[in-house]
Amino acid sequence: SLRSDPGCKLSLVASKWLLKLVTDGFLESEIKEKYSERYLRRSCYSVDISQAPVRGDVKAPVTLIEFSDFECPACKAVEPMLAQVLKEYSKVRLVFMNYPLPMHPNAMNAAMAAVAAGKQGKFWSYHDKLFENQDKQTMADLVRYAMESKLDITKFQADMQAARERVEKDRAEGKKIELAGTPSILINGCKARVSSVEELRSYIEAELSK
Repeated sequence: SLRSDPGCKLSLVASKWLLKLVTDGFLESEIKEKYSERYLRRSCYSVDISQAPVRGDVKAPVTLIEFSDFECPACKAVEPMLAQVLKEYSKVRLVFMNYPLPMHPNAMNAAMAAVAAGKQGKFWSYHDKLFENQDKQTMADLVRYAMESKLDITKFQADMQAARERVEKDRAEGKKIELAGTPSILINGCKARVSSVEELRSYIEAELSK
């Protein structure tokens, strides 16, 4: 495509990504497998995000859907990458979906608390507070964060109890698309394996080139 269609922006994005794989030392067989997975047999899905909080321009043409668990260390690690690309690209929006894992004892309550905070317009600030305090997410901690966020505590506690259905709905969406774990990221509905901000940029550039 680079030879036959120099105007194709997608082939330029793909070639830069392949070059990075080569310089990172991947074997030819590994590169072929990664290329095939990303471009030839992409796994794409329809996800109901109608009730999910959005960061960035709600009308942006590139949508990152993040399935996350507030007690998951890997989820916390990916947050700076997501924040970075939102800062760099005005045409990207981030959609958050709850996917609390059974192995994390406080994850479900944390997800419910974040939904409740969202009922008072404070989802993202509460979301950030939870990741900043990942080792302190008992029920007492969750209420304390709500107080620090100046939420109506009576409403917060009532909304939190009612939020389980919403969290379960998010988790059902994740199970429907057979998520392997958290964090899981979809870019315009297609699963993306993202291990660095450079790789995330590559996926975004590919979507913007279309």
